[in-house]
Amino acid sequence: MSGNAFNPEIILDIVLIFLLGTMLILAYVFCAVWRVKRYRKGLHHSTAGFAFLVLSSFFGIFLPIGGFTFFDGGTAGTKLLIIAVVFCPFLIALALRCTCFCIFLDTNFVVQRVLFSEVRIDLSDSETFIDDSKPFTISFSIGIYSKGNQCICFNSRRIEGDLRLFLDECKKVKKEKTTSL
Repeated sequence: MSGNAFNPEIILDIVLIFLLGTMLILAYVFCAVWRVKRYRKGLHHSTAGFAFLVLSSFFGIFLPIGGFTFFDGGTAGTKLLIIAVVFCPFLIALALRCTCFCIFLDTNFVVQRVLFSEVRIDLSDSETFIDDSKPFTISFSIGIYSKGNQCICFNSRRIEGDLRLFLDECKKVKKEKTTSL
């Protein structure tokens, strides 16, 4: 064997490529499993989440390939691989946060699912409050608060889905349940 077979830079490259590839594959698998098992149609951030996944893949795949292929005969590849390992976890975290997020109605409950947590607020409770003080302006915040200090808050600018229909349904459920008491 030649003396370059166990070059520390090559070993570092292999370890970093394995780490980066594992992070990207796990992120895609986790998002796919979460979407199949826990996602319900309603309000969501899916487009932003998928954009962050694609951007993390771009940094994690094409940046190191470009470094090994085009710059300085491959010596810049390790540097670009280290940069990718530094930036990709942040983009993957944003992708997971946005992709694994939904708000929906479940009978008389408003449910917000984010990654491993779920908040359920009963709209039939008389102490539940829906705050939409500036409805349908360019950007406003919506909050649904319950007596148990639970809160579901989101910004209308970042949310995808039919916000008007969702708020109308929440108010309709709230009105039906509180008048029937």
